[in-house]
Amino acid sequence: MKPPKRHKVKITVKEVTKGNCPLEMKPGDSWVYHRTVPEGICLAAFSTLIPAIRTFGAPGGKFSWPDGEEEKTESVRLSCPDPRHWVIYEVSRLR
Repeated sequence: MKPPKRHKVKITVKEVTKGNCPLEMKPGDSWVYHRTVPEGICLAAFSTLIPAIRTFGAPGGKFSWPDGEEEKTESVRLSCPDPRHWVIYEVSRLR
């Protein structure tokens, strides 16, 4: 039996709310995830995005917060973990 096809996942920089990202991320930068770290995203930011990427890539996957509340949307916004450079990313499912 063939496994269900995974969805493509898009990563988009939505805003930079503090400082200047050392990798010069700017709103509108985007990538489509395909099994490897997209070129230009630092590993710290990417590690924050992995749970959402895996969830939205899975057929029927829904993003859940630790308090148990599920997001009913096809996207979620997450922040880079670097406290000096707040880059806000949106991870979304492409159908």
